[in-house]
Amino acid sequence: MAETVQLDKFDLHKKLMALGVSDLDAKILLDCIVAKKSCSWVNIDEVSESVVTALNKFMVDNNHPLTVKIDPVPTRSKYIWEVKAIIKR
Repeated sequence: MAETVQLDKFDLHKKLMALGVSDLDAKILLDCIVAKKSCSWVNIDEVSESVVTALNKFMVDNNHPLTVKIDPVPTRSKYIWEVKAIIKR
């Protein structure tokens, strides 16, 4: 059973990278998806607006209760990731 979970995580990681997410960002985002928790981090890997749009569509299409927001900080060449869990009431 553990192999199935690992395979699912591996496949999910590959799908995130196929959307244009860097390896490191995909690994962190994968942790957010698996835990279904909000998280944030800063990275220097460039992220385009189309990647953010694709990620949010991916979350909706795959029933992951998360939204993704990325704020570029041009003066420092960094990107601030904010992944928020959607709480349904």
